[in-house]
Amino acid sequence: NISFITLSYIFPYDNLPDHIVTNFALMTDGLLPNYALSAITEIRKSTSKIIGVFSKDIDSAYVGHRNLIPQPQDATDMLNEMFGTAITELIEMSGINPEFWLHDWIEYKYGENPIKQEIEITENNQTVRIPISAEILSNIIDAQLVDQNDSRYKNIKDSTNKIFSPKKAQKHATLFFSQAGEEDENKLNHRFALITQNKNLFSEITNPILTQGTILKDKDNKYYICIQPICDCARVPADGRNFIFLPLEDTGKIPVVLEASSCKYVDLHPYKMRVLHFTPTFADSPIISVSRDNQLFFQSKEEEFQWIVTLKRIYAQRITEAFSSNLSRVGINISEWLRAKENQ
Repeated sequence: NISFITLSYIFPYDNLPDHIVTNFALMTDGLLPNYALSAITEIRKSTSKIIGVFSKDIDSAYVGHRNLIPQPQDATDMLNEMFGTAITELIEMSGINPEFWLHDWIEYKYGENPIKQEIEITENNQTVRIPISAEILSNIIDAQLVDQNDSRYKNIKDSTNKIFSPKKAQKHATLFFSQAGEEDENKLNHRFALITQNKNLFSEITNPILTQGTILKDKDNKYYICIQPICDCARVPADGRNFIFLPLEDTGKIPVVLEASSCKYVDLHPYKMRVLHFTPTFADSPIISVSRDNQLFFQSKEEEFQWIVTLKRIYAQRITEAFSSNLSRVGINISEWLRAKENQ
């Protein structure tokens, strides 16, 4: 029945090419879409180079490696990592640099509007209006920092022509480059953080494994992050293994973004860590989640946990390193005068 079809997506055949081109242009309208498109183009142009590196000549060496390790799946994981690294190196060498596009991007968003837009910043229950324009934003991105205490926002003025606090302005760096109608700056920051931090960017993982960086939630809505070394997560014996977790709290030093509007912090105190026992389905294999009601769960000896997200390896390693440093603190009894001298 045609009444159920959205008419805005029905076009005469002759108009279809223009429609495709227009919507493709809208889809790639922005700094990050243009970067992604340029990177994809570079990969496509370099297909022969990529295949040259991953040549059939070394197939036998790959299969030989695969047959020399206890878990053949590890060979696939290594290949995925090798390919990802190769693509990263390719893009780095291509010279794709969004820095060259910043002024055009600002001019596109603000240059055609001669009237300055005002943004509102609320601090201590006081709202300050700050006029912005293409010129002001260009000055921000072009500012040269003299030292680490310098700020690109030191010349920002409010609507009364009074210099606005650089520290307060920096807290709202995203807001300065947002326009009316866009998402709240907090959500925008969360969404960008998700890209930098989380593994599952394109789709839900069908069967995530329990590894370093896995975040779980218990029945009381408390969150925990696994800090088990990766090598101890890959091949778990038939009788199971203890896994180490740190809780996520509302405050702390290392933030972890769970979704587009939710942020927790890792509690690095050793006395807060939790040890849970998990048993694999098959001996010498990782702990694999089970699916139920469109959600994923891990069953420990103690209780069941819902899988939330898995962090990228480098971010998870950073958390583990921070915990290790906190664990190795040295406590000694010294003169209080000498202790005070250490903190001067």
